[in-house]
Amino acid sequence: MKFNSKAIIPGGKFWRRLLLITFLVAFIGINGAGLYMGNIIYNEMSIRHTRLNANNTGRLQQILEVGKKEKQWEDVAIGSRFGYPLKGTFIPNPKPTETTLIFLHGFTENPLVGLNYLNV
Repeated sequence: MKFNSKAIIPGGKFWRRLLLITFLVAFIGINGAGLYMGNIIYNEMSIRHTRLNANNTGRLQQILEVGKKEKQWEDVAIGSRFGYPLKGTFIPNPKPTETTLIFLHGFTENPLVGLNYLNV
């Protein structure tokens, strides 16, 4: 005997289309909500950090300039594999050591923020 799915599930095309449409609407809705919320969070974090560090930037810039003039801090740049320079500042430890710390600022910050953690 031959198996006939149409005889068992009447209107099979209709249910498959309904299931596909439901899945697509849910997929688009969930991704749209995620993009919307991600955008709100990104903007809030960027604005918040900008406001918090706006008054501090001048002081940090001054610390950086003094360090370069008086404490042997050096600007460094390393070429990335994508062709753009990765820039930073080499700050030697006052006590000789064989270890190195690489500090990376977050996506809403600038390199000066790392100076907040420096014991100057």
